[in-house]
Amino acid sequence: RYVDTISTDSLYEDAIAGILKHLDPHTSYIPAREMAEVTASLDGNFKGIGIEYYIIRDTIMVTAIIKNGPAADAGVLVGDKLIRVDSTLVAGTGISGDQITRLLRGKEDSKVALTLLRPEHSQAITRYVKRSVIPLNSIDVSYMIDQKTGYIRINRFSATTYREFMKALHALKKKGMNQ
Repeated sequence: RYVDTISTDSLYEDAIAGILKHLDPHTSYIPAREMAEVTASLDGNFKGIGIEYYIIRDTIMVTAIIKNGPAADAGVLVGDKLIRVDSTLVAGTGISGDQITRLLRGKEDSKVALTLLRPEHSQAITRYVKRSVIPLNSIDVSYMIDQKTGYIRINRFSATTYREFMKALHALKKKGMNQ
Protein backbone atom coordinates (compact mmCIF):
# COMPACT_ATOMS: atom_id res chain seq x y z
CA ARG A 1 0.00 0.00 0.00
CA TYR A 2 1.90 2.96 -1.34
CA VAL A 3 0.87 6.51 -0.49
CA ASP A 4 0.70 7.68 -4.16
CA THR A 5 -0.89 6.15 -7.23
CA ILE A 6 1.62 4.12 -9.21
CA SER A 7 1.62 2.25 -12.49
CA THR A 8 2.51 -1.38 -11.83
CA ASP A 9 3.37 -1.84 -15.53
CA SER A 10 5.91 0.97 -15.24
CA LEU A 11 7.40 -0.58 -12.11
CA TYR A 12 7.72 -3.98 -13.82
CA GLU A 13 9.41 -2.42 -16.86
CA ASP A 14 11.85 -0.48 -14.65
CA ALA A 15 12.64 -3.63 -12.64
CA ILE A 16 13.28 -5.66 -15.80
CA ALA A 17 15.48 -2.89 -17.25
CA GLY A 18 17.46 -2.79 -13.98
CA ILE A 19 18.04 -6.55 -14.07
CA LEU A 20 19.08 -6.54 -17.74
CA LYS A 21 21.52 -3.67 -17.15
CA HIS A 22 23.79 -6.19 -15.42
CA LEU A 23 23.90 -8.49 -18.46
CA ASP A 24 25.82 -7.98 -21.70
CA PRO A 25 25.30 -4.67 -23.57
CA HIS A 26 23.36 -6.40 -26.37
CA THR A 27 20.51 -7.59 -24.15
CA SER A 28 17.47 -5.35 -24.05
CA TYR A 29 13.85 -5.44 -23.00
CA ILE A 30 11.10 -4.64 -25.50
CA PRO A 31 7.79 -3.65 -23.88
CA ALA A 32 4.67 -5.32 -25.33
CA ARG A 33 3.44 -2.01 -26.80
CA GLU A 34 6.60 -1.79 -28.96
CA MET A 35 6.80 -5.45 -29.92
CA ALA A 36 4.64 -5.21 -33.07
CA GLU A 37 7.01 -2.62 -34.56
CA VAL A 38 10.08 -4.73 -33.81
CA THR A 39 8.42 -7.87 -35.14
CA ALA A 40 7.50 -6.14 -38.42
CA SER A 41 11.12 -5.37 -39.22
CA LEU A 42 12.20 -8.91 -38.29
CA ASP A 43 9.37 -10.53 -40.26
CA GLY A 44 10.43 -8.64 -43.36
CA ASN A 45 7.12 -6.81 -43.92
CA PHE A 46 4.53 -4.51 -42.38
CA LYS A 47 1.14 -3.05 -43.28
CA GLY A 48 1.41 0.48 -44.57
CA ILE A 49 1.41 2.70 -47.64
CA GLY A 50 4.92 2.09 -49.03
CA ILE A 51 6.79 5.36 -48.71
CA GLU A 52 10.02 6.48 -47.15
CA TYR A 53 10.19 9.99 -45.77
CA TYR A 54 12.45 12.47 -44.10
CA ILE A 55 11.42 15.26 -41.74
CA ILE A 56 12.93 18.54 -42.96
CA ARG A 57 12.26 21.70 -40.96
CA ASP A 58 9.13 20.22 -39.39
CA THR A 59 7.72 19.02 -42.74
CA ILE A 60 7.46 15.39 -43.85
CA MET A 61 9.00 15.03 -47.31
CA VAL A 62 8.44 11.85 -49.34
CA THR A 63 11.93 10.64 -50.33
CA ALA A 64 11.15 7.23 -51.87
CA ILE A 65 8.14 5.22 -52.97
CA ILE A 66 8.06 1.45 -53.12
CA LYS A 67 7.54 0.40 -56.72
CA ASN A 68 4.03 -0.96 -57.33
CA GLY A 69 3.12 -0.18 -53.71
CA PRO A 70 -0.10 1.44 -52.49
CA ALA A 71 1.28 5.01 -52.46
CA ALA A 72 2.64 4.63 -56.01
CA ASP A 73 -0.74 3.28 -57.18
CA ALA A 74 -2.50 6.27 -55.57
CA GLY A 75 -0.24 8.78 -57.33
CA VAL A 76 1.99 9.89 -54.45
CA LEU A 77 5.29 11.22 -55.82
CA VAL A 78 8.81 11.69 -54.48
CA GLY A 79 9.09 15.30 -53.34
CA ASP A 80 5.50 15.52 -52.08
CA LYS A 81 5.17 17.14 -48.66
CA LEU A 82 2.71 15.61 -46.19
CA ILE A 83 0.36 18.18 -44.70
CA ARG A 84 -2.31 15.92 -43.16
CA VAL A 85 -2.81 12.22 -42.54
CA ASP A 86 -6.57 11.73 -42.38
CA SER A 87 -7.68 14.62 -40.16
CA THR A 88 -4.37 14.95 -38.30
CA LEU A 89 -2.23 17.96 -39.18
CA VAL A 90 1.38 16.76 -39.46
CA ALA A 91 3.15 19.78 -40.97
CA GLY A 92 4.55 22.38 -38.59
CA THR A 93 3.49 20.47 -35.49
CA GLY A 94 6.79 19.02 -34.31
CA ILE A 95 5.60 15.48 -35.05
CA SER A 96 8.19 12.75 -34.54
CA GLY A 97 9.12 9.99 -36.97
CA ASP A 98 7.51 7.40 -34.69
CA GLN A 99 4.25 9.36 -34.57
CA ILE A 100 4.03 9.74 -38.35
CA THR A 101 4.83 6.04 -38.80
CA ARG A 102 1.95 5.12 -36.48
CA LEU A 103 -0.39 7.30 -38.53
CA LEU A 104 0.70 5.81 -41.87
CA ARG A 105 0.69 2.16 -40.82
CA GLY A 106 -2.50 0.33 -40.04
CA LYS A 107 -4.74 -2.61 -40.80
CA GLU A 108 -4.40 -4.16 -44.22
CA ASP A 109 -6.99 -2.85 -46.72
CA SER A 110 -7.83 0.19 -44.54
CA LYS A 111 -7.70 3.54 -46.33
CA VAL A 112 -5.85 6.67 -45.31
CA ALA A 113 -6.30 10.15 -46.77
CA LEU A 114 -3.06 12.03 -47.42
CA THR A 115 -3.15 15.76 -47.97
CA LEU A 116 -0.05 16.63 -49.98
CA LEU A 117 1.67 19.73 -51.26
CA ARG A 118 3.49 19.27 -54.56
CA PRO A 119 6.37 21.56 -55.50
CA GLU A 120 4.67 22.49 -58.80
CA HIS A 121 1.19 23.04 -57.28
CA SER A 122 0.09 26.00 -55.22
CA GLN A 123 -2.82 24.12 -53.64
CA ALA A 124 -2.87 20.99 -51.54
CA ILE A 125 -4.10 17.77 -53.14
CA THR A 126 -5.58 14.69 -51.49
CA ARG A 127 -4.72 11.10 -52.31
CA TYR A 128 -6.52 8.11 -50.80
CA VAL A 129 -4.17 5.20 -50.17
CA LYS A 130 -5.24 1.66 -49.32
CA ARG A 131 -2.77 0.10 -46.89
CA SER A 132 -1.31 -3.28 -47.76
CA VAL A 133 1.59 -5.57 -46.92
CA ILE A 134 4.86 -3.78 -47.66
CA PRO A 135 7.92 -6.01 -48.02
CA LEU A 136 11.14 -4.97 -46.30
CA ASN A 137 13.74 -6.45 -48.60
CA SER A 138 17.08 -7.43 -47.09
CA ILE A 139 18.95 -7.42 -50.40
CA ASP A 140 18.89 -4.06 -52.10
CA VAL A 141 21.48 -4.77 -54.78
CA SER A 142 23.22 -7.69 -56.44
CA TYR A 143 25.32 -7.54 -59.59
CA MET A 144 28.47 -8.77 -61.30
CA ILE A 145 31.57 -6.65 -60.62
CA ASP A 146 33.51 -8.36 -63.38
CA GLN A 147 33.31 -11.66 -65.33
CA LYS A 148 33.65 -13.85 -62.22
CA THR A 149 33.04 -11.69 -59.14
CA GLY A 150 29.56 -11.05 -57.81
CA TYR A 151 28.40 -8.47 -55.26
CA ILE A 152 25.38 -8.76 -52.94
CA ARG A 153 24.51 -6.02 -50.45
CA ILE A 154 22.45 -6.91 -47.37
CA ASN A 155 20.90 -3.80 -45.83
CA ARG A 156 19.08 -5.49 -42.90
CA PHE A 157 18.52 -8.92 -41.42
CA SER A 158 15.03 -10.39 -41.22
CA ALA A 159 13.18 -13.68 -41.59
CA THR A 160 13.47 -13.36 -45.39
CA THR A 161 17.21 -12.57 -45.61
CA TYR A 162 18.39 -16.15 -46.25
CA ARG A 163 15.82 -16.76 -48.98
CA GLU A 164 16.60 -13.41 -50.67
CA PHE A 165 20.35 -14.04 -50.44
CA MET A 166 20.10 -17.52 -51.96
CA LYS A 167 17.95 -16.20 -54.82
CA ALA A 168 20.49 -13.44 -55.57
CA LEU A 169 23.39 -15.90 -55.25
CA HIS A 170 21.85 -18.36 -57.73
CA ALA A 171 21.14 -15.53 -60.19
CA LEU A 172 24.77 -14.38 -60.01
CA LYS A 173 26.08 -17.93 -60.43
CA LYS A 174 24.03 -18.22 -63.63
CA LYS A 175 25.83 -15.09 -64.86
CA GLY A 176 29.22 -16.73 -64.27
CA MET A 177 30.09 -15.78 -60.69
CA ASN A 178 32.61 -18.05 -59.03
CA GLN A 179 34.08 -15.64 -56.44
